[in-house]
Amino acid sequence: MNKCTFEGCEEVVFRNCNIVGGNNCFVFNRVGKIVFDSCEMKNFSNGVAWIDSINCMVITDSEFLECGRTGSGDFRGGMFIIRGTSAESIKVQKSKFLNCHVSASSYRSNYGVSGVFMYFEGAARNSKFIEINGNEFIGCDCINNGNYTENG
Repeated sequence: MNKCTFEGCEEVVFRNCNIVGGNNCFVFNRVGKIVFDSCEMKNFSNGVAWIDSINCMVITDSEFLECGRTGSGDFRGGMFIIRGTSAESIKVQKSKFLNCHVSASSYRSNYGVSGVFMYFEGAARNSKFIEINGNEFIGCDCINNGNYTENG
């Protein structure tokens, strides 16, 4: 896996970008604000971003096509894994998510996968303001999910 890492930045903005991920992903560590605006992100097979300790993330007018993560065993988080300190705000608006997934490499009834879109770990679960408004989620799924009933 190759990583494109941003560390200690005040703001990282992707605007009008077309990015094909493959086995690559973004890593944001102690970033003030992350923005995806009018972007097309596709074919990320190891998640789009691993995020640790951010203040704010905004996704607007963007498309995510065939993005997700596959692993073995009991795990969570397909596209965005957010951990560390809680975020002040996360906004996802007017964006499209097509055939995004979190997948177990094989089906086992005692293992499960969850969190296709966004998964919060630790203190990040206490994020203060999350707004998801006017988006389309088409064909997004937990694949080979043996243990959990949740999908998002």
